[in-house]
Amino acid sequence: MDTMTIESAFTRGLISSFLTKAIRKKTGIDAQLSLRNLHVSISDEAKVSIELDASMKKEELAKLMKLIG
Repeated sequence: MDTMTIESAFTRGLISSFLTKAIRKKTGIDAQLSLRNLHVSISDEAKVSIELDASMKKEELAKLMKLIG
């Protein structure tokens, strides 16, 4: 089994920035994402565990909920 855990604050910051920009580009929602933990394990199947915080205005949350359905 292969595992990867992202613990470096610098790397988490880079991933957070990438995710924030990707969400904004794909959905138009302006949210600030902060990755707290990322753990990936691969054996017969890949399992990904993500813990993150998101900050956004109420209007942006309403847009997100509408997109989700």
